[in-house]
Amino acid sequence: MRHHSSKIFLNTAVILVAIVLLVTGRPSFALSTQQIAKRDMPAVIELVTSDQSGEPLALGSAVVVAPNLIVTCAHVLEGARTVDAVFTDGHKVRVGVGSSDISADLALLLVDTGDITPLKLASPPPLGAPVVAIGNPEGLGDTISTGIVSGMRTLNGRRCIQTTAPISHGSSGGALLDMDGRLIGITEAGMEEGENLNFAVTLEYVRHFLAGINVDNGGQSHTRKRAGRKSHGNSRQAEAPQAPPSPPHNAAYYYDLGMELFNHERYGEAETPLRKAVHLEPNNAEYEHRLGIDITYNNTLTDSVYAPAERFLRKAVELQPKNADWLNDLANDLFALNRHDEAESFERRAYAINPHFAKRMGYIRSYQKRYAEAAKYFVEAVGYEPNDLQLQFQAAEALFEAGRYEDAEPYYRSLVAVNSAADDVQFGLGEDLYRQGRYADAEPYYREAARLSPTNFTYRTELAACLKMLGKSE
Repeated sequence: MRHHSSKIFLNTAVILVAIVLLVTGRPSFALSTQQIAKRDMPAVIELVTSDQSGEPLALGSAVVVAPNLIVTCAHVLEGARTVDAVFTDGHKVRVGVGSSDISADLALLLVDTGDITPLKLASPPPLGAPVVAIGNPEGLGDTISTGIVSGMRTLNGRRCIQTTAPISHGSSGGALLDMDGRLIGITEAGMEEGENLNFAVTLEYVRHFLAGINVDNGGQSHTRKRAGRKSHGNSRQAEAPQAPPSPPHNAAYYYDLGMELFNHERYGEAETPLRKAVHLEPNNAEYEHRLGIDITYNNTLTDSVYAPAERFLRKAVELQPKNADWLNDLANDLFALNRHDEAESFERRAYAINPHFAKRMGYIRSYQKRYAEAAKYFVEAVGYEPNDLQLQFQAAEALFEAGRYEDAEPYYRSLVAVNSAADDVQFGLGEDLYRQGRYADAEPYYREAARLSPTNFTYRTELAACLKMLGKSE
């Protein structure tokens, strides 16, 4: 294959699409800030931790998300020997054991929540939407602040909501609510050096946990009266609730967690839960395939990456042998390992299932310098994707290398008409006409290529050879 500048349509103009959202009128919210405070403040409680000697250690907040279950930030509990929950009526209850996810900075704990209605969970609202934060900053219980959603961020590997609602020391573990009073995040931290830089952890871990213990967090947002139970009073002793199970250790849980990380391009973090899903359910083709893809995305293009990925991609194909996309992924992996014959066999299977993989067959054949076969597949692929200029160029090049100059010419001319500023397209058409013995026709294209790229020695050498055939001098 001739060595061109390779600037061609890999460098074609990038089209930037701007989508403008026009909002007219002022949105009306279901609740006012005052209504949210009155209704939902009892579900946000104060936490007081103590060290081994019983001395106070830290203050924080927590949110009731299910009967007898509260969520807070894991860092609030660091070094704590005991944890007490202080409710809005001043009643104090010793918190029982639960479970935590340090990577998410979230912990779920047991406590007798009495008649308090858990907050309903919701997804974060769009940027600019107003929000309400409830917590206990500096031990000042039942504090409410307002702000907006100012961004979505990934901080320390955690997906977070950035908000202008102030979050001070003691509010970590509190509630960030939308204007329907639904919980959208657990308030985590504010940056002291940054004005209005406050963050709340999103609720993926909480959702997974509640689903795993069959809790439906979607109930009504009003006080619930349960038979045989009294509201919290200063003299009532806490009943000992049963401990919930640990976070669900099933394959679907880990796969969903891995996919959440994968979709946010956190491939290194995604690999661990995806491996756990494969371990728990080893014959799930989707889990095997996604782990293989994640391994390749997470690393540089080396054998040490593609070799371990092959195992999972191959297992996925064994489980679903008619999946053309997965066959293609395995072929790509084997091709990167320089196992071209094996790659070809899987790519051929993909092509037999879905002819649109003709393009991939063309690339493999071209790499193997089997240009006649590559041309066949590229020409077929152009039929499927007629507007793909790079694909048209590959068809032209393969036809040229196969000696089919007259068949290549229409592709080159079409490309010149679309992008006359591409020097290697101009040169390609000049070369094609030269090989047909049409030196006079070739000359202007050689000249244009040399003009567009005056330092390219090959262009000037071929132009000189063409002029010599015409009896001219440069």
